[in-house]
Amino acid sequence: MQRSLYIEKLLLHKGVNRIIAYSTITAKPFYLKMGFKQFKNPIKSGNFNVEFPLRKNIATKFLP
Repeated sequence: MQRSLYIEKLLLHKGVNRIIAYSTITAKPFYLKMGFKQFKNPIKSGNFNVEFPLRKNIATKFLP
């Protein structure tokens, strides 16, 4: 079962069907658990990965 956030339901009502987020390494496991997938290479600062581009297609099944 795919989990959803309240904000996803609000975005669906506005006609949004894809969410893009840039996550830190700390928050990345949360986003992955919520169904986001990494879609690009991490953004680096020096030798460190500092941001992870994540994307989630929102399923329309959440609409009433």
